Amino acid sequence: GSVMFGKRLQDGTETFHNMELVRLAFPRRMYTQSHFDYAAEVIAEVKEKAASIRGVKIVKQPEFLRHFTCECAWA
Repeated sequence: GSVMFGKRLQDGTETFHNMELVRLAFPRRMYTQSHFDYAAEVIAEVKEKAASIRGVKIVKQPEFLRHFTCECAWA
Protein backbone atom coordinates (compact mmCIF):
# COMPACT_ATOMS: atom_id res chain seq x y z
CA GLY A 1 0.00 0.00 0.00
CA SER A 2 0.93 3.61 0.48
CA VAL A 3 3.36 3.00 3.33
CA MET A 4 5.48 0.93 0.97
CA PHE A 5 4.80 2.51 -2.42
CA GLY A 6 3.64 6.04 -1.59
CA LYS A 7 6.08 8.93 -1.74
CA ARG A 8 6.39 12.41 -0.30
CA LEU A 9 7.03 14.81 -3.15
CA GLN A 10 9.33 17.82 -2.92
CA ASP A 11 6.35 20.16 -2.53
CA GLY A 12 5.29 18.22 0.62
CA THR A 13 2.31 16.41 -0.89
CA GLU A 14 1.94 12.64 -0.75
CA THR A 15 1.30 10.19 -3.55
CA PHE A 16 -0.84 7.19 -2.60
CA HIS A 17 -0.85 3.66 -3.91
CA ASN A 18 -4.07 2.50 -5.58
CA MET A 19 -4.45 -0.52 -3.26
CA GLU A 20 -4.14 -0.63 0.54
CA LEU A 21 -3.41 -4.18 1.64
CA VAL A 22 -2.23 -5.73 4.90
CA ARG A 23 -0.47 -9.07 5.14
CA LEU A 24 -0.96 -11.20 8.22
CA ALA A 25 1.46 -14.14 8.28
CA PHE A 26 1.70 -16.89 10.89
CA PRO A 27 4.49 -19.50 10.98
CA ARG A 28 2.61 -22.82 10.79
CA ARG A 29 4.38 -24.79 13.47
CA MET A 30 4.63 -22.02 16.02
CA TYR A 31 1.08 -21.14 17.05
CA THR A 32 -1.98 -22.98 18.33
CA GLN A 33 -5.64 -22.51 17.45
CA SER A 34 -6.06 -20.27 20.50
CA HIS A 35 -3.46 -17.88 19.06
CA PHE A 36 -5.43 -17.66 15.80
CA ASP A 37 -8.69 -17.19 17.72
CA TYR A 38 -7.15 -14.35 19.74
CA ALA A 39 -5.82 -12.65 16.59
CA ALA A 40 -9.28 -12.91 14.99
CA GLU A 41 -10.90 -11.38 18.10
CA VAL A 42 -8.47 -8.46 18.10
CA ILE A 43 -8.98 -7.83 14.37
CA ALA A 44 -12.76 -7.80 14.90
CA GLU A 45 -12.40 -5.38 17.82
CA VAL A 46 -10.21 -3.03 15.78
CA LYS A 47 -12.80 -3.11 12.99
CA GLU A 48 -15.56 -2.21 15.48
CA LYS A 49 -13.54 0.73 16.81
CA ALA A 50 -12.15 1.86 13.44
CA ALA A 51 -13.97 5.21 13.48
CA SER A 52 -12.40 6.18 16.82
CA ILE A 53 -8.85 4.99 16.13
CA ARG A 54 -6.47 7.76 15.10
CA GLY A 55 -4.23 7.30 12.12
CA VAL A 56 -0.53 7.99 11.84
CA LYS A 57 1.48 10.06 9.42
CA ILE A 58 5.01 9.51 8.24
CA VAL A 59 7.27 12.25 9.60
CA LYS A 60 10.66 10.93 8.50
CA GLN A 61 11.47 8.53 5.69
CA PRO A 62 14.50 7.25 3.82
CA GLU A 63 14.68 7.57 0.05
CA PHE A 64 14.20 3.83 -0.46
CA LEU A 65 12.27 1.12 1.45
CA ARG A 66 10.49 3.61 3.67
CA HIS A 67 8.15 0.94 5.06
CA PHE A 68 11.06 -0.61 7.00
CA THR A 69 12.55 2.45 8.70
CA CYS A 70 10.10 5.36 8.51
CA GLU A 71 9.20 7.28 11.65
CA CYS A 72 5.51 7.94 12.32
CA ALA A 73 3.52 10.29 14.55
CA TRP A 74 -0.16 10.36 15.46
CA ALA A 75 -2.16 12.23 12.84
